Amino acid sequence: MRSTVLAGAGAIAALAGCGGVPRNIAPDPGPADAHQVVIYEYRFKPQMVTVPRGTTISWLNRDTAPHTATRRSFSDEPFDSGHLIFEGGYTHTFATPGSFHYLCIYHPGMQGTIVVE
Repeated sequence: MRSTVLAGAGAIAALAGCGGVPRNIAPDPGPADAHQVVIYEYRFKPQMVTVPRGTTISWLNRDTAPHTATRRSFSDEPFDSGHLIFEGGYTHTFATPGSFHYLCIYHPGMQGTIVVE
């Protein structure tokens, strides 16, 4: 009986050490289409997108953590997705040519750029 209990405890300990709780529910979404940024593994993928003026970009959160896609600007093309939960999305149409840097308010190390030609 004692060996059975010890074996069960060992199996639980072994399983607990195999990565624990997954950080993301969704599998890697692969490459996004030309007008989509996927938020996955605490990154904007792709980090840089180049599009013609008038293009609508969409962001899709595939992380379990909430994120934002936010550009603070008082002059040109400000945008803010607000709180994006898992599978939450946001779109913004870019009317002005330029290079638009943005970030996640919750995770400032997450940054991306939209280049509009």
